[in-house]
Amino acid sequence: VTTPGALSETVDELLTTTREQAGCRHPSAFGQIALALLLLGYGYTDECHNLITPLSWPDDIHFAAGPSVYHQTPTDARAMATYVHCLVHRREAFNVGEF
Repeated sequence: VTTPGALSETVDELLTTTREQAGCRHPSAFGQIALALLLLGYGYTDECHNLITPLSWPDDIHFAAGPSVYHQTPTDARAMATYVHCLVHRREAFNVGEF
């Protein structure tokens, strides 16, 4: 059984490894989107939201996993990230998670 804390550490480890392999400050956008979809599929809505927000929201927000990279994200990846962001909020239903 994975605890939320252990999951966060695992996600951080995956992102760090991807960053190091890619030689950049953030993993590829589509890799990050794929990881976010896996998290969402397993019910980790908050973790998915934290991961997808920097790709799909143009402003820095305190609950995102890092600063916004919206303007550096390719247009097709930004569109997919925005769709995944919508899926997160649909899953929340009436339990609004921000603002």
